[in-house]
Amino acid sequence: MQKLKVLSGSLKGRVLSTPPAIKGNQNFTPSLIKEAVFSILDSLEMEGKLNKQTSVFVDLFAASGQMGLEAFSRGFSRSVLFELSSERFRVLKKNMQDIAPDLEVYHRDAFRFYKEINCENVETLVYFLDLPYSFWNGSSKEKIYKLTENILNSSLPGKKMLILQAGENPNWENFEVKRYRNNYLLIKTDATFT
Repeated sequence: MQKLKVLSGSLKGRVLSTPPAIKGNQNFTPSLIKEAVFSILDSLEMEGKLNKQTSVFVDLFAASGQMGLEAFSRGFSRSVLFELSSERFRVLKKNMQDIAPDLEVYHRDAFRFYKEINCENVETLVYFLDLPYSFWNGSSKEKIYKLTENILNSSLPGKKMLILQAGENPNWENFEVKRYRNNYLLIKTDATFT
């Protein structure tokens, strides 16, 4: 089983187990993408648009939990992790028990439970979505887009930001797109994010 590491912050160097492949795909966020995501978030913090200490990082398709752990390690007040696959959830739960037992881990369908988050004293919700690349085919792509719209238009308090990792650019309107080799980051914020 391949190992992943927390790259920076208070948990730097901690090793995570990787979950089993689904349909032969091991998809986990490459270090290049992980660094890019947190570079974007660090820039927003430097500009005064994001305060990690009053923000929650929500990973809707957590798998190993590496992105949520990285966010917590780098100063986010909380990380909330969702994983639907039972096999992957077992690995996720063990990783959190071993490294950061206080992080919130849910065995739930992110498409239905994305707003089931305690938002008391939360200024910003940063949602990270790294769906299996097979989701980017056919009608599933529309399901993903609808999820992004539902999140941004939800009644949850505070500012909302979406960061999606994808294997292709779906050319969605009003998303900022950044390409990193064969990966794309799609970024969008709600109207209150200034």
